[in-house]
Amino acid sequence: MIIRFESEQAANYPVAGIPAAVRAVLALPNRQRWRRIAISVPGGWRPSMHCLEEWHRLCSGVAMNPCDDQYPTGSAAPHIMEGIVILEDAVLPKGTRHLPAMSRLHALHAQIIKDTAKPTDGIVSRHLNRPVSQGITRVLLHVFPQIIPLYATVAVAIFALVMIAALLLGGTTGAIIGAVLFQAASVLDGVDGEIARATFRTSQAGATMDSVTDAFTNLGFIMGLSWNLCQQGETLPASAGAAGLVLLAIGLLILGTIAYRRDGRVHFDALKTRFSTSPNPIGAVLAKIFMRDFYALALALAVIAGFAGLALFLFAGAVAGWLAIVVWTVLFSRMA
Repeated sequence: MIIRFESEQAANYPVAGIPAAVRAVLALPNRQRWRRIAISVPGGWRPSMHCLEEWHRLCSGVAMNPCDDQYPTGSAAPHIMEGIVILEDAVLPKGTRHLPAMSRLHALHAQIIKDTAKPTDGIVSRHLNRPVSQGITRVLLHVFPQIIPLYATVAVAIFALVMIAALLLGGTTGAIIGAVLFQAASVLDGVDGEIARATFRTSQAGATMDSVTDAFTNLGFIMGLSWNLCQQGETLPASAGAAGLVLLAIGLLILGTIAYRRDGRVHFDALKTRFSTSPNPIGAVLAKIFMRDFYALALALAVIAGFAGLALFLFAGAVAGWLAIVVWTVLFSRMA
């Protein structure tokens, strides 16, 4: 098998963190049958170090043979394929075939990132969080093609720690800063998964770390906001927040335990997945309301608008209902 690229730059292009030559091999139909693949480039091809690393990671068992372009464009030799066309036919938007090679790769890069969205995304995530996080992911993978999902997960954890510090120490101003950081963490939460899906780095360990970081951020925000209001003398909403915090922790513990026993990793998506696919419209609405993207934005806006106390009362009531649904579902369904 010979895959042709129009230039060395195109073959080494870091499309979504993976050089185009590697992704062209991954796009081959029945690629398992090929044991040696030549990358044909006018003037020869010197694969970048990152390209070699990705080849060994993703195309193990397939030998690579860089070579000069020995065939004229449009050659009818049946064993020759144009690498960019392979990719274009698979994922590129219509109307890009006439563009120069590098422009097609730019379009491919954008399309690969766009395809990292999840069908279970909530309303806020689909229309606000995901477009922003995908923009961040697109830039990161183009500028730092060797980035791994763990870096984004650690960034979210750092945002969470700064958020908690602002809530605990900052008074009213700290509450607003913490609310902004809570929403920012909700947006950044999508980046690690997008990087993982775009660069074929998904793993159970990474998914578990992402879920645990999300839970830590959520619990940290409610804890910090409750303490913040308590320090300002608003003991009733602070108590409501503390009660909601305990109920949330109990519900997450139940869902995490069930997920670990069933799937071998910790996550909290069982209830969301169950109701988001429910034909019952009430269940679908509840699934969207209890998604993190929705309540993170709602809580952040309430705090910024000066309704932090009311937000904690509403949160406590909502999480009590959510926990009741969790317990009912566990006891009277097959979720466990």
